[in-house]
Amino acid sequence: MGSAVGDPMFYPEVPVLSGVLVITAVVGLERLLVLITERNQIVEKAIESVPVCVVADGKLVQESLDKEDLSQYEVQMLLRLEGVENLGDVRRAYLEPTGKVSVFWYPTKEGSGESILPG
Repeated sequence: MGSAVGDPMFYPEVPVLSGVLVITAVVGLERLLVLITERNQIVEKAIESVPVCVVADGKLVQESLDKEDLSQYEVQMLLRLEGVENLGDVRRAYLEPTGKVSVFWYPTKEGSGESILPG
């Protein structure tokens, strides 16, 4: 997009119309994709990502890690960023489509379970 907008400004031989056409096509395709995904759940599931459970009952869900091509170290890093010190404190954790992790704690955090602190 930046190149489509910038090239006509910097290079006199590149017509402005080509930049406008590229931007129009990209915006049009994006709007079309939004309309299709709003009306068809099958297409939405194929295109949009869904939250994936990566921790259940204080344990990493290896099938989910394999499916998302994540290592346990990557998940542990994401969990530490959310303040998790011990997996045993986590009832559920979901990897969201944004790449962040949603953590649901047990009612009382007691520090039980496997520590995920480095070192």
